[in-house]
Amino acid sequence: MALVEAPPLTQLNLQSVVPSFVDSQVLLEAPFEERCDALERYLRPEAMGRLSGLLDLEIPLQTMMEESLGDEGPASFNEFVEVSREVEGLLSSLRKVDLWHEGTGAHEDSVMNRSVEFAEALELDEIFVGRLAFTALFHDLGKHLIVDELIDKPDALSADEWSIMEQHPELGARLLWKHEWARFGVAGVLSHHMGFDGNGYPDLGLAGKRIPLAGRILKIVDCYDALRQKREYRSDGEGQGHAFSKSKAMTIMGENRQEFDPLLLRDFFAVLAERFRQEGDADSASIAVSSPRGEMLPLAI
Repeated sequence: MALVEAPPLTQLNLQSVVPSFVDSQVLLEAPFEERCDALERYLRPEAMGRLSGLLDLEIPLQTMMEESLGDEGPASFNEFVEVSREVEGLLSSLRKVDLWHEGTGAHEDSVMNRSVEFAEALELDEIFVGRLAFTALFHDLGKHLIVDELIDKPDALSADEWSIMEQHPELGARLLWKHEWARFGVAGVLSHHMGFDGNGYPDLGLAGKRIPLAGRILKIVDCYDALRQKREYRSDGEGQGHAFSKSKAMTIMGENRQEFDPLLLRDFFAVLAERFRQEGDADSASIAVSSPRGEMLPLAI
């Protein structure tokens, strides 16, 4: 069962929606004017007027992924300070031209905090943790370019609308790629919806440990945080637009564990369990410990 009940890309007539835009093999072959026409209905007018300046529209995604993984990024305190200044400048510039969605921004902040907490619990290198924080902050950057009517739609998305929403990792990656100082984070942004089982998007033929570590971490943290937040399109026994409880969110992730790195999922639940114990929530801690988590093996990343 997929976490999101969207039709697979192979069943969508994407050429009628966004010619070549999500084709990871032959990318963006349509003339720029045609791409603009195809996207105009779904991207903010403020983005449409600046698309060629905002996004790198030509580099193939595979090349972008490989070069991002080869970019060492900031490796010292001073370099992180400089990147922080650039981050503030980019966020400020997006807000000034009304390319910002407040709900998405709040989600990004939450995912960044949860990701740092998780990575520190794993005792990952502090340089990696710093880079992960940056990547998490921008993981949904592409959604800020999509119109609010789609992001905040209270009903189920149509197949065409899903095909647009599934482009947000690419939109965000192409926006970051325009900024040389940000390229080290592109691989994580591009891969945070790739499934460990090979499903997900964009389709670059990656699965398992071939997916960048930042993307595998963000896949887990992003999913949990999204399940814990209100979403207007949700409508079931828990009511319209609800946030799932901690126990329900973990249950959903456990039932769909094929999408996640099983070792990282195991340890993420362990981190949650410890936090819940500290908060005095013994019931949720118990569920975190007992949720299906795949094969129990030593962490090897």
